[in-house]
Formats: sequence, C-alpha cells, structure tokens
Amino acid sequence: MQSTTYRNKKKFLEPVLDYLKRLALLEILELLGHISLLVGVIVFIAGEEDRRNSEIYQAWQVITAAHNQAGSGGRIQALEFLNSEPRRIPWFWLTWEKESLAGLEAPKADLIKVQLSDAYLFNANLQKAYLVEADLPGAYLVEAKLQGAKLQGANLRGANLQEANLQEANLQEANLQGTKLEQANLRGADFKNVLYSDETTLKAVCKKLDMDYPCPTIFPKYFDPKAAGMKLIKDLKDIPK
Repeated sequence: MQSTTYRNKKKFLEPVLDYLKRLALLEILELLGHISLLVGVIVFIAGEEDRRNSEIYQAWQVITAAHNQAGSGGRIQALEFLNSEPRRIPWFWLTWEKESLAGLEAPKADLIKVQLSDAYLFNANLQKAYLVEADLPGAYLVEAKLQGAKLQGANLRGANLQEANLQEANLQEANLQGTKLEQANLRGADFKNVLYSDETTLKAVCKKLDMDYPCPTIFPKYFDPKAAGMKLIKDLKDIPK
C-alpha cells in the first residue's frame, strides 16, 4: 500500500519537478542574456572615445584634401561637425568639447551659410573665401586672413576680429553688432548697410542679442562707420526683421 502511495506521489511530482527544472533553465538563460547585453554595452562604451577620435580625424582629412580647391569639397559639413557638440551623449568619464579650428587653411573655399558660432578660428586663412550669410556669432577670428572674402549678409555679431585682415572684403549687409575690430585692416572693405552698435545702443538691444551691456562695435581708431555707409542699431525698432 505504501509502495503504491509512493509511486502515485512520485508520478504526481515528476511533472512539477520537470517544470521547475525548465523554469530554472529559463532563468539561467535569461541571466546569461542580461550578462551578454551588459558585456556588449561595456565594450561599446569602451570604444566610444576611439570612434569620436576617428570621426574627428576623418573630418580633418576632408578639409585637408579640399585645400586650394574651389567649391565646398565637404568642408562645410566637416567644419560644422568639428565645431559642434558630439551627436552622442558622452559618458561620465568622457569630456568632449568643440575642436579648435585655429590655423585653418581654406582660401577660396565655398563656405556659404556655414554655421560656426563661437568657433575658434585664430589665424585662419580664409582669403577670398565665400562666406555669404555665414553664421559666425561669437567666433574668435583674431589675426584671421580674410582679404577679399565674400561676407555679404554674414552674422559676425559679438565676434572677435582684432588684428584680422579684411582688406578688400565684401561685408555688405553683414551684422557687426558688438564685434571687436581693433587694429583690424579694413582698407578697401565694403561696409554698405552693415549693422553696428555703439555706446548709445540701448540695454534692451544688447539683451536681445545675448550680449552684455554696453555692447558697442569697436573699430580701429581711423575708421568712421557712418562714412562707410553702415547702419547704427540704437533701439529695438532698428533691428531688421
């Protein structure tokens, strides 16, 4: 009788035990899957800095290969990439900043409407470059070579162009509000309808332009903006829409 009862219990428990074994196996497989995923994430993160450096190298290769060539040659995208924050969010131990564009060699380059706000372009060679409607607010262009550059409609608000060479450059309708031009070479440059600010410019204007008050455009001592045909922005109503 006891033997029969034991067999019945065993028969009843076998599927239960089998189910528990399968469940344990599934849990183990799930755990292994999580471990594999974690390892993959760690490997990906570990290679993130190398991927970023590779992208930077490729961007500079594009710029170098296009030297002395007419047209963009992919330089607009490459320069905007180097001057931008990384597309991917850096991990906590990685700190990525905009790349320096100091000493850039891009004479005669087609850089129309390029977006390079706050770019570091110290001593950049942009002679005869096409920078029409380029967006360069806050750019550091000290000692930049811009002779004969086409800068019509360019946004150079708050840029630093001290000691830059703008001889024979065309800046018609550009924005030079709050721009620093001390000791810059402006001989022969076209400033017709260029916007500028001075000590009489209202605080509200500076605030709208995200600049500290006062926000005057600073010219070389010999330069007369009115005689050059420039437009003074004093009030909010003076700002073109």
